Amino acid sequence: MINREGPAGAARSAPWGSPLLGPVDEKSTIRRVRVQLLLTIPLLIANLIGITMVVALAGFVLPGPTVFTRELLLVNSVFTPLCVALALAGGAVWGTVAGLRSMGWATDPDHVPNPAEQRVTVSAPRWMVLQQAVLWTLTLTVLTVTYGVLEPALIPKVILAIGAAAIVVCANSYLIIEFALRPVTARVLAADPQRRRGIGVFGRTMLSWLVGVGVPVALTMTVAIWALADPAVSKARLAVCVLSLGGSALVFGLILMAQVVAATVAPIKGVRQALRRVEQGDLDAEI
Repeated sequence: MINREGPAGAARSAPWGSPLLGPVDEKSTIRRVRVQLLLTIPLLIANLIGITMVVALAGFVLPGPTVFTRELLLVNSVFTPLCVALALAGGAVWGTVAGLRSMGWATDPDHVPNPAEQRVTVSAPRWMVLQQAVLWTLTLTVLTVTYGVLEPALIPKVILAIGAAAIVVCANSYLIIEFALRPVTARVLAADPQRRRGIGVFGRTMLSWLVGVGVPVALTMTVAIWALADPAVSKARLAVCVLSLGGSALVFGLILMAQVVAATVAPIKGVRQALRRVEQGDLDAEI
């Protein structure tokens, strides 16, 4: 006997491919809070992972002089944490809070978004990631100048560490934002089914490649060239760099690939659920 309640129940409880996004009949105020949390918390975690990556690369992995010196104690313990805290706070307010405020129309369940509101919503992941990139670039500039004034030999290390972390955070942030905004994007597609959304499977796959392969391999090649140009780089230091970057490729590649697969499978599940509902006689089923 076929269980005909399962797919319909799954469609009602996870209409956008994940129970984290809530049911389709959820109150708009609760959904706004849910989307806000799904944006703010994962993005904060992604940025904290990026900060940890910077500390690991600059402090323990990349060759060159150490950043943990007495001369840099004040910068390491006060100035750099202050810059990071300001960037995180700015990202939370400028990105997630202000971004959702610009999509305030979604709080009205009966409101049909006009073309301008549709454009803002569909482009939200791109400009929110652009905001992340701007904040990371500002932080990179400020810290490069600060450390460069005190110890010029640290400039390549600071640029490589922060630049690599910025790429990883921005790529991961795009997937997080696209996932959190699915309920809002669904209403845009209901109003205009022909409108293009997101970067598609190809774009997500390229993001996964960039983080899991591109960044670690580029860093490994840079370190190899650095070791050839600087005889002071020991074999032990080079081995630490290669092993660390290879490990990060495995970890971040797995995480990003899991996100890409989940984002690809969710629409397929939606199609299967809709087909089951049509099979049961519901000819008004929507995907």
